[in-house]
Amino acid sequence: MDMGARKYAYEFELAQWEEQFTDTDDNEMIDGEMYWRIPLRPYGDDQFVFDDLDAINRYLKDNFEDAGHNNSYEAAVKELQGLEPYTELEAWQFPVDAFHSKYMEE
Repeated sequence: MDMGARKYAYEFELAQWEEQFTDTDDNEMIDGEMYWRIPLRPYGDDQFVFDDLDAINRYLKDNFEDAGHNNSYEAAVKELQGLEPYTELEAWQFPVDAFHSKYMEE
């Protein structure tokens, strides 16, 4: 396989691998963007809520009765942290060390 085809195949596999990382709205996560990490829940993986008033409210409405009706970002964050006490805001970085492709250059 020539270098151009090898590079294309590698980038295609990487793009497919990155698609598995989605936030609570099922949107593909964006490298470098801020997300609220909801720590490992029983029988599942960590969840990530995009750092946005509407996204936080949707998460709260979907997971807690009578929650997620906030009009301000600060109120939404306070409610989120009250209901999910181990939640932290962090910049998302793809765990590229976990990615492996048979097309990686040696």
